[in-house]
Amino acid sequence: NGIYLTRRVFSLLLAAIAVFLAALLICTALVQNAHTKLEYRRLERKFDAAMERLEAITAAAMPDSISPSEDALYILSENDGRIALFDGTRKRLLRILDISLSSLPPEDQNYLKKGIVINSEAELDTVLADYTS
Repeated sequence: NGIYLTRRVFSLLLAAIAVFLAALLICTALVQNAHTKLEYRRLERKFDAAMERLEAITAAAMPDSISPSEDALYILSENDGRIALFDGTRKRLLRILDISLSSLPPEDQNYLKKGIVINSEAELDTVLADYTS
């Protein structure tokens, strides 16, 4: 599961870098090609929009907690110090595993406290195998 989450964070960070590079290109274009105020304003708006996307991607890379999602099939989280499986809306507790959070590395504990979104049965099997083996 740690590998899955690391890949997820890595993918989000790569997207953030791509948006940043696009913003940098736009900024360079502002300096080199802004011949008129109208062109400058248009490029400035694009730059601001790119920076807003960068901020959103960066914030998504390390959320404080996972919000209920219509896309999530399950959310693996914690309940009374144990690993728990919820439905994707977090309204229904489906299962509590006999694994104490305190027995896990601090990084895994943090991921579980935030909630791990699981989008398929295959992904659920993989994530559960990571914690039960």
